[in-house]
Amino acid sequence: MSTQQTIFNGTSGIKNNWYRNLLIKYPEIIILSFFIATAIITPINFWIYDLPTFSDPIKGFSTQNTFISRQSATSRLLENAILKSNGGFTLIPQFTHQEIGHWRQLIKQNNFSNNVTFDNINVKNSRDIKVHKNKRHTSIRKRKNTSLLETLKLESIHNFGKIVVKNHDIGSYESLKFFCSLPTILEKVGITSKKCNKTEKCNNILSLKIMYSSIYTYYNISKNDENICNLEIENWKGMKEKIINCLEIDCLDKMIRDFKKILLTDKYKTDDVSLIILMENKKEIQKRLNKEKIDLLEKMLKNSLLGFDFDIKEKLFVDTLLTDVPYGILGALLVFIVLIFSSKSIIYSINVILIILMSLNFSYFIYRILLQIEFFPFINLLTGILLLGIGSDDTFILRENFEKFKNHVNDLPLNNILTKSLQKSTVSMLVTTLTTVSAIFFNFISHITAIKCFAIYASLCLLINFFLVITYLPALYIYQKKHTNCFGKNFGIINGQINTKYNELKKLLKRNIEVIIKYFVTVIPLITCSFFVILFLISIFLLTYIPGLSLPNKEYFQYFRKDSIIEQFDLRYKSHFKILQKKHDPIFIRILFGIEQIDYAPFLTPNYKNEKIILKGKNKQLLTDKNLEWINNYCNHINKQSFIMPNYELFPIASDLNSVFLDEFFNNYMTKNCTFNENICCKKSVRPYSENLIQYCVSKMFYNKETSLSNKLANKFWYPIGRPIFYNQKVSNKSNFNIYSIHQCAFLTKYTFSFDFWTMKNNYNKIMNVIRHNLSEAPNEILKNPIIDLEQFRFYDMHSSLLTETLISTILGLLCAFIILWMSIKNTKITIFALIVIIDIVITTLSVMPFLNWHLNVVESTIILLTVGLSFDFVLHYSISYAKVLEGNSLLNTPIIEKTNSVSAISLKNNKSKNIILAINDVIYPIFVSASTTFVTGLAMSVASTLSFHQIGVFMMTMATVSFIHSTFFLMSLMLIFGPTKTLLTPHIKETLIKRDKTSETLTPLINKNINFVKYTSERSRTTSQPNLTRIYTRRQSSNYPLITDDYINNIAGRDYLDRRFSGTNDDIAANLSLTKIAKSQHIIKQNNLGYVRRASLPVSQVLFKNKRNSSTSNIIKMNVTKKKDNLLDSMKEEN
Repeated sequence: MSTQQTIFNGTSGIKNNWYRNLLIKYPEIIILSFFIATAIITPINFWIYDLPTFSDPIKGFSTQNTFISRQSATSRLLENAILKSNGGFTLIPQFTHQEIGHWRQLIKQNNFSNNVTFDNINVKNSRDIKVHKNKRHTSIRKRKNTSLLETLKLESIHNFGKIVVKNHDIGSYESLKFFCSLPTILEKVGITSKKCNKTEKCNNILSLKIMYSSIYTYYNISKNDENICNLEIENWKGMKEKIINCLEIDCLDKMIRDFKKILLTDKYKTDDVSLIILMENKKEIQKRLNKEKIDLLEKMLKNSLLGFDFDIKEKLFVDTLLTDVPYGILGALLVFIVLIFSSKSIIYSINVILIILMSLNFSYFIYRILLQIEFFPFINLLTGILLLGIGSDDTFILRENFEKFKNHVNDLPLNNILTKSLQKSTVSMLVTTLTTVSAIFFNFISHITAIKCFAIYASLCLLINFFLVITYLPALYIYQKKHTNCFGKNFGIINGQINTKYNELKKLLKRNIEVIIKYFVTVIPLITCSFFVILFLISIFLLTYIPGLSLPNKEYFQYFRKDSIIEQFDLRYKSHFKILQKKHDPIFIRILFGIEQIDYAPFLTPNYKNEKIILKGKNKQLLTDKNLEWINNYCNHINKQSFIMPNYELFPIASDLNSVFLDEFFNNYMTKNCTFNENICCKKSVRPYSENLIQYCVSKMFYNKETSLSNKLANKFWYPIGRPIFYNQKVSNKSNFNIYSIHQCAFLTKYTFSFDFWTMKNNYNKIMNVIRHNLSEAPNEILKNPIIDLEQFRFYDMHSSLLTETLISTILGLLCAFIILWMSIKNTKITIFALIVIIDIVITTLSVMPFLNWHLNVVESTIILLTVGLSFDFVLHYSISYAKVLEGNSLLNTPIIEKTNSVSAISLKNNKSKNIILAINDVIYPIFVSASTTFVTGLAMSVASTLSFHQIGVFMMTMATVSFIHSTFFLMSLMLIFGPTKTLLTPHIKETLIKRDKTSETLTPLINKNINFVKYTSERSRTTSQPNLTRIYTRRQSSNYPLITDDYINNIAGRDYLDRRFSGTNDDIAANLSLTKIAKSQHIIKQNNLGYVRRASLPVSQVLFKNKRNSSTSNIIKMNVTKKKDNLLDSMKEEN
C-alpha cells in the first residue's frame, strides 16, 4: 500500500468501516439492492393477501377491551345465542313432561320430605290446562295504521329512501311541474324501479304532488279524476293561494296535518324545502346506486337537489377515495417542484419521491406480511400524505451538509465528505425521527383499534424512511459524484441565464429573511417572546373555553366535507323535519348473574366475535336460596333509586312482570294454592328452598304458562324486565334439559341518551355507584362480578378513551422528547426551552381546530397525535444546531463561511448573538425547504372531497406555518435571553480541537500554545506578531496529498476534482508559495510542545498531472520547498 493511501485511510475519521468503503467504491450495489427489494416486495404486497377495501370505513373506531365494551360484548354474545335456534340459551323454554318428572324424582331422591309435600296423584299433562291470561295485559296494544302517512310516521320511515329538494315556491305552477317530473328523473337515473311505469296511481313516491292533487280535488270536486300534471298554467291560476290557505287552516284535517309533519318543515313558507319519500327499503335502493348515478342525479336536478338519505355513504366513500388520488399526485408534484428549485437536481428530486414510496411499500410489507396484521384502517392512508410532507425533511439536512463540505472544501476526499456530512447530520435526523416516532407510537395504548394500527404503520414508515435516507441517499450522492462527467454537472437542470436569475432571486430572498430574523431575534427578543407568550395564553383560552375543542355531538360519522351534497341531509336537513327527529330512548340497565365476562379480544382485531359463553358455578349453584334472596334484595335496592323509572309507566305487558322477577316468584307463585293433581306442591315447601325445588317450580311455572314471561310478546331480550334465562344442557346422561342458569335484573332509568360527554359521564358515575354498592358484600364470587350491560354508554366510552388516552400519549411523547433531546445535547437549559416551545406549537396548532368546527373524533384524535409528533422536528434541529455551536462543533465540522452578506457576517454585539445567528444559519435553509414541502402537500390535499384528507391537508399547512415561525423566532429569542452562554474558542473548545486534530489529521507545529488569542482583524491592521489565530482555528478542514495517484484522480476524486481545483495557467504557483503554506503542506512534521494548526493541501501545478512529467520543473519545486521550509523552521526556532 502506498504512503498516500495509508495516510488517506488513516485520516478518514472512521477506521475499518466496510460500509463506508462499500458506499465509496460500489454505490451501485446499494442502489440496486433497494430496487431489487422493491421489485420483490411489491408483488407480494399486491398478490399474497387481498388489499384493503375500506368497505366499512369506521370499522375499528369503537373501543375494545375496556370495561364497558367487554361487558356489553358479553351481553351481545348472550343475546345472539338466545336468538339462534341452536344457541343453547332461551328465554321461553319448552319444558316437557319428562323434565318435570326428572326434577320431581330428584327431589324425592334427595329426601326433601321434611319441607316438601308429596301427593300420590299422577301429573296431568299441563298443556291441557287452561293457560292463565291477563286480559288487560296479554299483549302490547297494536297501533292502528289508519293511513299510509301514519304508517310512515310511526314505523318505517327510517327504512325508506329520502330526498330533500327545493319546492320552487310552494303551490306555484313551477313547483307542480317540478314534482310531476321527479318520477321520470328518478327512474331515468336508476334510483327507483320501473314497476310503477307512468301510471297515475303509482304510490312508490310520496311528495308534494300528492298533496297538490288532494287540494286541487278538494277545490274542484267535478275534476276528481283529472291528472294535475297535464294541467296548463291557465288552469292552475289561483291554486297557489288556495294551497297556502289550505295549509294554514288544515282544510283536509288530518291529511294536511300529516303532510305538514312529514313532508314540510315548521317554517315551510320561508324554507322552501320539502321531503320526498321513496316507498322502498334503502337496502334495495343501495343495490342500484353508485357514485356515477348520484352525480347524474345532481346534474339533472341541478340546484333543486339539497340532500338525500340512501345509507350509501360508506359505498360512496370508497369511490370518492379514488377520485381524491389526483390530489395526492398533485401534492407529490408540488413537492417535486420545491425539491428541484432547492437542489437544482432532477435526479435527487426523483429519488426523494422514490424514498417516500419505498418507505410506504416496505412498511406495508412488514405490517401485513411479517407482523401478520390483517386490519388496515383507512386512516392509515393518511400516513402517505404525512410522509409526502415530512419524509423529505431528513434528506434536506443530509444534502445541505453534503453540499457544504463538497463545495467549500475543494480538496477534501469524497469519503471524508461523506463521513463528515453523515456525522453532522445523523444526530439531528435520528433525534427528530425518534421523538416523532415515540409521540406517534405511544398511541398504541389506545383502546381504539384503528388508532393502534395507525400508530404501528406510521411509526414503521418514519423509521424506514430514516433508514433509507442514511443508506440509499448517500449511495446516490456517491454515484452522482462519480458520474458527473457522464450526466452533466450535478445533474443540474437549471443552467445559464436561468441559473443566474435564480441565484440572484435566492440571494435576495435569503438576504431579506436574514434581516427579518436578525431584527426579531437579536434586536427585539423581549418583544418577540412577549408576543408568543400572549399568543400562547390566547390559544389556551380558545382551545379550552371559547369556542373550545369539543367532543362529537352527532350520532353519525362524517365522511365528507360539510359542503358535500352527500353530507347535507345529516348535517342540515334531518333536524328540520319533525318525523325524522329521533327521540332518544331512556338508558337501559341490565345486570346478569351467573355468566362470566368474555376474554380480552386479541389486539388489532376489531369486531372480534367471541363465540364462547362461560357460566359461573356448577350444578345449579346460582339457584341456592341464599343466592337468589341476595339477588332479590340487591335488585330491589336498585329499583328503589330515584333515577329508576317504574315499569308500569312504559311496558304495560302484564301485571306480574317487574324488574327483578324473584319478587313475583317467591311472594306470589311459591305461595299459590296447589291444584288437586299436583304431587309436589311448591306452596307447602319451607324455606330455604333447595336448588332442585327452585328448578322444578320455575320449570313448572313456564310449563303451565303461569307467568306472562311465557308469552311470546315478552320474548324480547331488551325489555327491562327481570327474568330467568335458561341453558339447554345434558343432565345425568339423559336428554337435554333447560337449566335456570342466568338471572337478569333490568331497569329503565329516567336518564336519556345524550351525545354530550359530560352529561353521560355524570349519568354513568351515578348509575355505577349504585350498581357497585354492596357488590363486595355478596355471599360468593358468582354474585360479586355480574355482567353490567350499559350498551348505550358505548359512545361515551369511545369519547372517554379518546380524551384520556390522547392526553396520556401526548404527555408521554413530550416526556420522551425531553429525554431524547437531553441525551443528545446534554444541556438542560436548551432542552427545557425546546420543550416549552414544542408545547406552545401544539397548543397554538390545536387552537385552530375549533374554528374549523372540528370535534375530537377518531380522525381528529389522530391529527392531534400527529401535531405532537411533528412539532418536534424544527425545534430539535435548532436546539441541536445551537448546542453544537456552543460546544464548538460548528468550528470542527463546518467550513468557514466567507460570504460577507450572509447572516453570520452581520456585525453582532456579543458572542451570544453570534452563536444564535450561526445556529440559525446552519439549519435555516433545510428547515425552510422542509416547511415548504409540508405546506404545499397540505395545500394540495385541502381541496380533497373526503373529510379526513381535507383535514390532514389543513392541519399540515397550519402545522408547517406555526412550527416554522415558533421554532425560528420564539425558540431562538428564548435562547438569546435565557439560554446558556459560552464564547467561541474557550479553553475547553481549544482542547477539544486539539484532541480532534490528534486523531483525525496530521498536525503541524507552527504556533506557540502560549500565544494569546486575539479577535479577528482585517489583514491590513494585523501585525506580523499577531497571527490570525481565529482565522486559523476556524479554517475549514483539509488534507494533504503530496502525490496524487491516477487511482485517486479517476476513481475517488473524479475528473471534476481536477477541473475545479487545478489551473493550467499557473504552472509556477508551487515555486512561489509562501513559507507558511509550504510548511502546512508537509505531512511528515511531527507533534511537539508547540500549538497546533490544521494542514492545508498544497496547490499543485497542472503540469504535474500530464502523462509525462517535467522533471526539471519537479526538481525546482522540490528545491524551493525544501529551502523555504528550512528557512521557516530556523526563524521559528529563533523566535522561541
